[in-house]
Amino acid sequence: MARQTMLSCVVAALWLWVRLTCVDGQWIDGVSALAVDYYRARDVKSVIAFGCWNHTQRHEIFHTLTRDGRMMVQFVPDLAKVHPNPYSKGGMLIDATCESALNEMRQMGRELNKLLVGNLFWLFVENPPNDTHRTDGDLAEYLVELYNDRFHSLETMPYTNVVIGVRNPETDSWTLVELFKPYRNARLVPEVIVTGFETTCGGENLLRKSLARLSARSAARRRNLQGYSMPCGTATTSPEYFKGMDDRNDVHDLFTKANFPFIRELMYDLNFTLNMVQVDAVGYKNNSTFSGVMGKFQNRSIELGCMGCLMRTERLEVVDFMVVTLIIRSSIIFRQPPLSIVSTSSSCRSASACGCRQPKYPAPT
Repeated sequence: MARQTMLSCVVAALWLWVRLTCVDGQWIDGVSALAVDYYRARDVKSVIAFGCWNHTQRHEIFHTLTRDGRMMVQFVPDLAKVHPNPYSKGGMLIDATCESALNEMRQMGRELNKLLVGNLFWLFVENPPNDTHRTDGDLAEYLVELYNDRFHSLETMPYTNVVIGVRNPETDSWTLVELFKPYRNARLVPEVIVTGFETTCGGENLLRKSLARLSARSAARRRNLQGYSMPCGTATTSPEYFKGMDDRNDVHDLFTKANFPFIRELMYDLNFTLNMVQVDAVGYKNNSTFSGVMGKFQNRSIELGCMGCLMRTERLEVVDFMVVTLIIRSSIIFRQPPLSIVSTSSSCRSASACGCRQPKYPAPT
């Protein structure tokens, strides 16, 4: 009797192990196939994977992505040390069923937001329990609530690419939902890419068409900041003479005033308002702290510079520069300056040090 009981326990344990192994194998196969279809649809050449996969599971994912996707695959133990290639499209595959991986991402803070700005396509894979029955709309709202709670400080701006892949265990299909925020402190906005997606032959082409339709449909939505009051910084070096950005009668702060019309057009185009913050200097780096407008960027009290400034190397640490390209429809005549303002020896040495050719002037008659 004891032997029969022991044998029954062994058989039950073996059956449970086989079942769990099969379920686990189906999950890994599904993740690998989904990653191949999605990243090929995005024309990605290399993928960084981060999660709790064991050695066997990593080998399966690596083998599938390199064989079927022709992609380079790298498994990283620490997401904070990732340095993606900025010159090509990359993929970031995240195992959202791994709680330790999600906890590490929560603790990264700004370092994670820097990765979001890169040329990366993020894919979080979710495996909800079998008793989870939701419609497409309910699923999108569920993901919004879940990821607002998980990453409330995550800056998934409209220019980022963050997709959640949710597996349906009953049909072994996937629902892909893209999430973004209209502005930094907003709630996530869901956009359903495809539902009932099966990783079969032709899945890549189906995803390409679905992504193209979504891009055309959501372009205007992503360009609408919903009247957000944008903290905007500007440098007014002569505040005692300042009478507004539209005042062209005064010679002070002309560079700031000349660039403001571009900011105004951007404001109308993206539907936001300005919460202007004025300081007396653009700002320079002293030790590790910036002054002026750059200091406001560093402490994150502003998000936009309502002015033009010189692109210095150290300023790239705290700000991204936008270049405004103009089509000039009128002729520009450059007049030779008088000798009185360029004839000093220091000016000549500066020109030589910068690699500039010194101007030649006609001999006086």
